Amino acid sequence: MTLLNDNDHKYNDKELLFCQFYVKTQNGTLSAIQAGYSENSAHVTASRMLKTEKIQALISSIRNETTEALRAQFLSDAFVARQIMYDIMNDSEVTPTIRLQAAKDFLDRAGFKAVEKKELTENRTINVEFNIPRPTHKN
Repeated sequence: MTLLNDNDHKYNDKELLFCQFYVKTQNGTLSAIQAGYSENSAHVTASRMLKTEKIQALISSIRNETTEALRAQFLSDAFVARQIMYDIMNDSEVTPTIRLQAAKDFLDRAGFKAVEKKELTENRTINVEFNIPRPTHKN
């Protein structure tokens, strides 16, 4: 039995697996079964474990690590996507229409999206009455 120690808590293999599966599935019973707990009592085991501070702490830690890993991956992917758009934009063998669209997308993602113009038209009849007093002439 391997123990993971996070300074405040020690976790055995099943607890660690349970938390990893729970972060992926959000299903306590299924996570307990996948971690190796008895199928007959998995729902009770999951409920009991999810109420403990140490399991909540490990789930939170795994979620944070996963979020950071995804952010790093998205950042890396963004650089690749930027390079692809740049390459399309500058490829003389690509049609001008596609190059223009790549340039627009490139600028849009850089925060330089063109202002969208909207034209509003409305057909309406307006009746206007003027009550202007007529000047009186003095002779």
